[in-house]
Amino acid sequence: MDAAISKERRKTLERTKPICKLAMTSTQTTVPLRLPTTIKPGVVNIPGRDPEAQEVAESLLEQDRQKDDCFWNPKALHNHLSHQDLTFIPLSLIRASILVAYDLGAPTSVLQAIYDTQSAGQRPIDVEEDVTPDPVKITPDNFREHLGQERYYLALLTFFTEQIKELGVSQTLEKYIFSATVNVNGSDMLSRFMNGV
Repeated sequence: MDAAISKERRKTLERTKPICKLAMTSTQTTVPLRLPTTIKPGVVNIPGRDPEAQEVAESLLEQDRQKDDCFWNPKALHNHLSHQDLTFIPLSLIRASILVAYDLGAPTSVLQAIYDTQSAGQRPIDVEEDVTPDPVKITPDNFREHLGQERYYLALLTFFTEQIKELGVSQTLEKYIFSATVNVNGSDMLSRFMNGV
């Protein structure tokens, strides 16, 4: 049974891997647009956070978004620097994440130490590698055509960043992840989202 699950999981990863290593074009060599950086207290919300810790956490998360690929290795294991799902991870394997530590009231020195330790193992966004010869403008009509192609990392990243700025996070998720109209012909956006973010 475990072998069958592993085989199926491997197929899912192969099918969904591209959503994060999105796109590059010959005219784009940097990560697009800054997203709004304000983070809000999470579920735990332990007192002790201060404005300086929030500023540091937001800055570190933006640095991660700007320089690190969403996958930390070529086998599609994704970057957990910003988050850590503690639900399914044995206690011995838990590594702190910036958002978890922030929500638990960690001081700026702890947030910085987490970033310094974990960012060393991240895979950088390589904007020079696999650049497409012709610029590609990703749109709501053509984004599915570029899924699964590593060379479109930056173009897709730019597209989804623009969509978040225009529509907000909730509407972008609804339109591009949960909507039945985008989950056709093998797009599997929810699966890509869950496996790649």
